[in-house]
Amino acid sequence: MTVPIIRKRAKRPKTRTGCLTCRQRRIKCDEQKPSCGNSRRSRRYCEPSGSLLHSARETPIHDVILAPITPMPANGSLRSVDIVGLEFFYAWTIKKLPESSSWQHIAVDLAAQKPFLAFGCAALGSMHRVLIAPNERGDGHSMVDHRDLAIQQYTAAMSHARRYISSLPAIVREDEIVVALMLSLLLFYFALYAGNRLEASAHLKSALEMLYERRSCPSNGLACEGRRTVCLKVRPANGVDTLLNTFIRMDQDFDVSDQADPYLHPLCDEPLPKSFFSLEEANVHLDVLATKVESLKECIVDAAYLAKRLASDTSDELEYYNDESDDNTEMDVAGQVRYCLLRALARTSNLKLEPELVEEMEATRLDLSAWSAAFAAVRFSTETEVEYMLTQLYLFYTWFVACTWQDSTEMMCDRFDQQFAHMADIVERVAQAGLVPLTGTSKPQTLPAMSLGSGFVSCLRLIIIKCRVLSIRQRCLAVLRTINLQDIDYLAAHLERVIEIENERAGIYLDQSDDRRLPEHARLLEVAMLSEPRNELASSSGILSTRMAPTRMVYCVREPSLDGRVRAYTDSF
Repeated sequence: MTVPIIRKRAKRPKTRTGCLTCRQRRIKCDEQKPSCGNSRRSRRYCEPSGSLLHSARETPIHDVILAPITPMPANGSLRSVDIVGLEFFYAWTIKKLPESSSWQHIAVDLAAQKPFLAFGCAALGSMHRVLIAPNERGDGHSMVDHRDLAIQQYTAAMSHARRYISSLPAIVREDEIVVALMLSLLLFYFALYAGNRLEASAHLKSALEMLYERRSCPSNGLACEGRRTVCLKVRPANGVDTLLNTFIRMDQDFDVSDQADPYLHPLCDEPLPKSFFSLEEANVHLDVLATKVESLKECIVDAAYLAKRLASDTSDELEYYNDESDDNTEMDVAGQVRYCLLRALARTSNLKLEPELVEEMEATRLDLSAWSAAFAAVRFSTETEVEYMLTQLYLFYTWFVACTWQDSTEMMCDRFDQQFAHMADIVERVAQAGLVPLTGTSKPQTLPAMSLGSGFVSCLRLIIIKCRVLSIRQRCLAVLRTINLQDIDYLAAHLERVIEIENERAGIYLDQSDDRRLPEHARLLEVAMLSEPRNELASSSGILSTRMAPTRMVYCVREPSLDGRVRAYTDSF
């Protein structure tokens, strides 16, 4: 038997000077500095061999001092501390922002061309560091107050941006709109990280107005009447299309009270496929369907009001409510109370005079069923698992609203108890994935923008209000308190009061282990936070902050003592 000769490969010294990115891809690195040619061509981050970013997998994020990477602003006007903020944004912050995978390449490319966008990225990166380590070393040599640094960078971004905008011609090109939209997105997130929701709202509104000018389209159907309609693209052709999808989700999800109407109403002229090729395609179609469901819900309320008017019935239920609060505010809440009452009455309103509305409601439910079937083909990876779960939650929220448009009693919500329990499990997994230890907090919380654009808070709110299993309600309330958004404490207090009122009306006081069914008369048909005046406060950064005034709520119930008539009450929390 011939023994085969085992040829030994000639030993060569292993090089450790190539970048880690090329080594992980198993390709030869040309070792160009500060970024190798392979990384530039593939738009990857060039991680130097032995860099501190590589060791960050085992090192706490606040112990990392980042080395400069490309791309850098063309005019090189950033200081070393600004570059640190920019690199922190590239390495950490951008990965924590909602659905950033769709637009991060736009941010990286434009920051290399426009100094004010580089400053915007640096400001957001620095403000991110404020949340996790406010006074850590900034450039390896000195202590830096990252809040002051972030404000300086924010100011520089705004100053450069004003000069850029003033130099634009009367007819603005599409690529220039992309620059303005990206700046608005960065400043929107910066304001949220800084805790200034009013400023964030202004940046969001500015971007939405630009998008409406560029992407408005004709409306179709009852759900679109009187709306600012825009057309979404499943496969975005350019930066404006990509950012439109992002801003639409922020618009739908910005108000934690679920009371404000979105500025834009999305449409999609592409039919629902039998199976989605990506999570992004699924989300575009779901955004359109979710907006349509909310709009049709308002159409039902309008139809109910018209039916009451035709029946000359407005002097009874629609104009009666009982104010149990001792709080006197300047704001007249009667209109808001009547609207909440009308929403409760709409559930039993006869829609026989609205055949077109009934037809569109049924068609929308069928579309949601088709969407769910197409979504079954979507697969997720470890990187996209949280986004996948958020989509599941948003689908459940939309499906629940569409299925309960005209539920005559609240007892009918109990048919969703198994789904409530399943969604509560998903909610806890999503929240756990986003929890980080933040400066000045005793317990871990999510970063300020983690849940935006996903319907996460809306789904939590729906489960707490509509699920009458106390243990599930308490679990979701605990998750809600970990969401780092301004006004979230007010929302949590409001929802806790909802649970208290239902228990008081039932005449029972439950603990978390007691999941007895609440009787129909104890259940609230509709509930809403009342809009209150806000006090504007100047923060240390000079950016406006807000404080909510003493808050009230309105709720509607069916009173057995009044022959089952619906009544509205206000209450403080």
